[in-house]
Amino acid sequence: MKGKKKLLSVLLAAALVGQMGVVVGMGTAEDDCAANEHGRKSPVATACSESVMHWIKPVAETLAIGGNGKNIFYVSAGDSITCGAGKNIIVVEKSSSGDNQQVEINNFGLNDDDRIYAFGATVQNFPEESEDESTEIIIDGITINGNVTKDDIITDKVPAAPDPKIATSNVDLPKNANNEQLETTLSVTLNSGVIEPFYAWEKLDENGKWIPIENANESTYKATIENTIGKTAKYRCSVTDILRQTKESNVATITVTGCEKTATGLKTIGELPENTTFSENKTISLENLMEFTGECNLEGSHDKVNHSYVATWTVTPENVGAKVVDNKTLVLNAAEFPEGDATKVTLTATLNKDNITREYQFSVKGVETESENPDGTTPDTGDGEGNKDPDVENPG
Repeated sequence: MKGKKKLLSVLLAAALVGQMGVVVGMGTAEDDCAANEHGRKSPVATACSESVMHWIKPVAETLAIGGNGKNIFYVSAGDSITCGAGKNIIVVEKSSSGDNQQVEINNFGLNDDDRIYAFGATVQNFPEESEDESTEIIIDGITINGNVTKDDIITDKVPAAPDPKIATSNVDLPKNANNEQLETTLSVTLNSGVIEPFYAWEKLDENGKWIPIENANESTYKATIENTIGKTAKYRCSVTDILRQTKESNVATITVTGCEKTATGLKTIGELPENTTFSENKTISLENLMEFTGECNLEGSHDKVNHSYVATWTVTPENVGAKVVDNKTLVLNAAEFPEGDATKVTLTATLNKDNITREYQFSVKGVETESENPDGTTPDTGDGEGNKDPDVENPG
C-alpha cells in the first residue's frame, strides 16, 4: 500500500503547490511565517512556500497545509490537515470533549518517515501487522482518520527537553599573515532523548542582540571572523524539539590572537642621568626599557613585556668598575673606579631585531686615598696623636 501512495506523490505535491499558491498570493501565510520563524516562535496555521521546517497548529474549521520542508503538526479533536511533500510529524494533543472528536489527516504516508506521536497515550484499533493500514485509530478518545500503519505511531513517554552545549566556550584563532578571513567550526551536542531537534545558530551583534543566522540549522556551524588581532565574535545555538521546547546553548567566544608589537626605541634610564659621575657603589635596573607600537593579546608563555625582543648590553671601556650582570642590571663597584680624573663610560643597548641601539653616557671617579708606610700604616705628620704639625703643614 505504501508503494501505491508513492505513485500519487507527484500529483499530490503539485496539488499542494497550487493550494499554497493561493494562500501565498494573499500574503498572509508568508507574513505570518516570517514573523514567527515559520512557527518556531508561535505555530502558524499553514506552511509558506519556503522549503524549511514548519511548526503548524490548525485553526478551528480550517484545513492546515504542510509545506515542502519538514512539517510538525500539533492536532487535537476537530482538526483537519493535509500533509506536505516533505517529512510530516503529527503530534496528537489531548483536548477537552466536544461534538467533534475526530482528526482528519490527508496524504499521510507519502514519505516513509511520516510519523504520529501520541506521547503516553492509549491507542485503539491498532493494525495487527506493521504494514497493515487502518483508516480509523482512536488515540485517547480522539479518532484519527487516515491511512496509518502500526509502525507510524509512537507512544513513548514525553521526551526530555533539549540541553545543548558547545564543547569549547573560548576559541583562540591566530592572526593569519595573509590577512585572510579566519574561520572555525563550532559544534553543539544534546542530551539523550531529544526528538526532532531543530538547530538555530545565532550571533551577537554590536548592540548586544542575538541575531539568527540564515540557513545555519545543523548541529555544526562554520563561524567566520575578521582577521584583526583582538577582534571577537560570540555565537550560540538555540535548539527546539518536537514539542517546541527551546533552550539556548552556552556562548562560544572567538578571539583573534597574535602579537604585532614593534619596538620603536628604548627609554631613558631614570637612575642614569646623562653625564652623571658616580663615586659610590650602585645597581641600576635595565629592564622594561623598550617602547612599542602595535597590538598584542597573546597569553600563556608569551613575554608580554618584551614581545620576543632581547636587549644586549655592553660597557666601554671595560674594567672600570661598571659591568652588566645577567643582561638586566648595571652594577657599579666604586672600589674598581679609576682614581684621578673622572672616566667616561658608554653603556650600549642593542636589540635583537629592527636594528635598534641606544647609548647612555656617564662617568665614574674613584676616591683618592692617602699613601701608606711600608708596614701599612698612614704616615704621622703631626704630634703622634693624629694632630698635624703646623710646621709640617705650613713649612717656612
